[in-house]
Amino acid sequence: MRDMGQVLLSQLIFAIFFNSANAFLDPRFPNVVGYLVVRTTVDTSNEMAALVKKLNITSSLEDMTSRHVIGKVHFWKTPKKIGRRQGNIDILVSPGEFERIKKVVEDSGKSLSILHHNAYELFENSASRQTRSEAILNMTWTDYHSYNTITGFLENIAAKNKFASIHSIGKTFENREMKVLEINTANAQKGFWIDGGIHAREWISPAVVTFIVNEFVNNYEKHKDVVDAFRWFILPVANPDGYEYSRAEDRLWRKTRSVRPGVNCVGVDPNRNFPYKWMEVAGFNDDVCSPIYAGPNSASEKCVQNIMSFVMQKLQAESSPSKLVAFYIFHSYSEVWLSPWGWTDELPTSYSDLMRVAAAGTAAIKEVYGTVFEHGTSAQILPPLVSGAGDDWAYGDAKVPFVYTIELRDKGIHGFLLPPDQIVASGEEMLAGVKASAREILNILQENRKP
Repeated sequence: MRDMGQVLLSQLIFAIFFNSANAFLDPRFPNVVGYLVVRTTVDTSNEMAALVKKLNITSSLEDMTSRHVIGKVHFWKTPKKIGRRQGNIDILVSPGEFERIKKVVEDSGKSLSILHHNAYELFENSASRQTRSEAILNMTWTDYHSYNTITGFLENIAAKNKFASIHSIGKTFENREMKVLEINTANAQKGFWIDGGIHAREWISPAVVTFIVNEFVNNYEKHKDVVDAFRWFILPVANPDGYEYSRAEDRLWRKTRSVRPGVNCVGVDPNRNFPYKWMEVAGFNDDVCSPIYAGPNSASEKCVQNIMSFVMQKLQAESSPSKLVAFYIFHSYSEVWLSPWGWTDELPTSYSDLMRVAAAGTAAIKEVYGTVFEHGTSAQILPPLVSGAGDDWAYGDAKVPFVYTIELRDKGIHGFLLPPDQIVASGEEMLAGVKASAREILNILQENRKP
């Protein structure tokens, strides 16, 4: 009865807002006032396919921007083939469509739970208090910050610490300077790369990366063994243009902001734009308006070019004093720790070592707050296959031995709209995961040196 009462309340809210002055709604957010987010769970890919067909939902909020016209029902996240886990089907539904969706699910022998009674509140609660400003403010981990604040934070660290320095690796399409922080406390001969924010709307990613930076620098003694063991190269925001656009204009924006003559739609998915197996398999789209548009050619995007040039010409060059042994890419969401490959079901040659390190990382994460991260290859855990991704490039072309994509909190209750009050907890568990996995990498490298 309580759920039905809240559904009726949602219907009332929906009617009031939908038929009144929408000018009061934030233009960065889709008009989902009063919409519910609901979930059902299936056990097999066949069950998922059958139920998706019955639901007759043709679009996903994940594949839209805030500028799209919102219909009566969409998937909250596109249902995918099930890997090792149960599969959630999350749906964004207007109150008027709720009973139809509920009946379809229950007629299929499944139950439907309500995750949120007003999806618009998720957008409001995830919004940064300084969203419309690029002013440089003090860095905190109680809010999501602008690109200028993040780069100012990195520059301040470099100015105050002799062991830290800034590498300007190139400019973006909109002329923002991309900056990598190097932390070199002990002249280590092993390089460790961390980046975040390659997908614009995944705000928790840069926040967690900067949390780790802050811990390494300002609580150095607590983490000394790991910090000293590597030369760290950290890029908190790999897609600055898209990130700022998602803050100022469109909360759901995913791509870059590159513009091409004669093309009406803007941007490319930078994590489908790397040259390794570019557009050879799946998980991309050649429609210029698609959120997973792979680009007119591989490495067409400035941010991708800048990362590749810095990694290949400086860090992986024969003259490099500290070639990379690890390459960690932070995304959201799903709570999984993924190794290559994403483009094929075949296992990488170093699969056992990759899984050993991933297991150490996920075990350490669980020790902090009990959060369970599954680990495996991208193809195993999050099918379908994906080509042109940064992790496969780092492993396949850059020849970094330990490469991971780590999908941060949560499993879909908030999705891309993780509220800022979860930044610290997410940062703490990922700090533990990075440290434990880094130590395991050292163990494996030491074992491999033995005769």
